[in-house]
Amino acid sequence: MEVYKDMPEKRKDFFSYFRLRVTQPIALNDPYECLPAISPPDYDLLFEQAINRMNEVERSIVLSDLENAKKNLIDQYERTGELEKILTEILRTGLSSRMGILSLSKRNDSALMWSHYTDSHKGFVVGFDSNHNFFKKQQDDNAEIGELSEVHYSINRPAISILGNNLTTKHFLCKNIEWEYEEELRLIRNLNNASNVINDQEPKIFLFDIPKNCISSVIFGMQCAQELQQEIQNLIRNDAELNSVKLLKAYMDRKSCKIQTYELT
Repeated sequence: MEVYKDMPEKRKDFFSYFRLRVTQPIALNDPYECLPAISPPDYDLLFEQAINRMNEVERSIVLSDLENAKKNLIDQYERTGELEKILTEILRTGLSSRMGILSLSKRNDSALMWSHYTDSHKGFVVGFDSNHNFFKKQQDDNAEIGELSEVHYSINRPAISILGNNLTTKHFLCKNIEWEYEEELRLIRNLNNASNVINDQEPKIFLFDIPKNCISSVIFGMQCAQELQQEIQNLIRNDAELNSVKLLKAYMDRKSCKIQTYELT
């Protein structure tokens, strides 16, 4: 299967350095990204665990005020949401310090995606062979990451328990249903394995080398400048490792609102 990455015209440097950004959750454009809903605490369980750790004297003192304490805690949780704010911030910053996401799509024909991600059709789309080893689990990937996986779309955020660490890859692979048209696939990578890190901005930019032989096609946007198109074509045609890459041009379908393509000769 071929998968696609939309790029604005300024990313023509991809064909010189062959690197893509793997983005931390905190740097993605949707504020709900990788941010699970925090399940309300089970106060009965919390108090049971606390009481079991006490001796008999301490227990007798606490039990007399247990119900009042429980009511006060529930009221504070529901009224202020402070605990949720603290936990979600810890999750966001914790995840973003270790893991990043390479976002790709099954689609190359969405006018909306071309408008958003290629600077109003002035850029290009790069196609990749999803069967290439780059999109498979790497040697030092843990069990939860490393495979190109489909994003699931939902009106609800996946939940995480306030009492236990049950964070899994499903929290990386769930998005607001309003993004469903993108048909996104994600590759989760350990940021420690980045080829290059740009440190002079916050958040940092983590770049990963992309094997040339996993590139399968380049589609130039309808509004792509002829000079840019020719420059990229020359870079590809003069590189023996890219001689199998298809070059295509996008054009407007006469009946539908999808983007069509034809192969350049």
